[in-house]
Amino acid sequence: MSKCPNCNYELVLLEHRQKYKCPKCSRLYPQIEIERRDFVEFNKRHKGKQIRKSFMESLTNKNSLLNIRRNKMLKLHLRDGMKIIRRKC
Repeated sequence: MSKCPNCNYELVLLEHRQKYKCPKCSRLYPQIEIERRDFVEFNKRHKGKQIRKSFMESLTNKNSLLNIRRNKMLKLHLRDGMKIIRRKC
């Protein structure tokens, strides 16, 4: 719901006048201006959520890649260790 820029109270839409009115401070605001402001704020919040989501996905991808590399290194070390043990026997 739209909030008054002046007092942060919820605005009421007057459709016949195409304006929003604040019941608390009785100010009138053009419908286009308020809806544009709300749209811009929504996009900022949504973009922030997408950025956080992609960042978290990249972290999990990096962690999974690191785990894959660690596992490969462990397997190589184990394989090399087994070769050394076989040579000693």
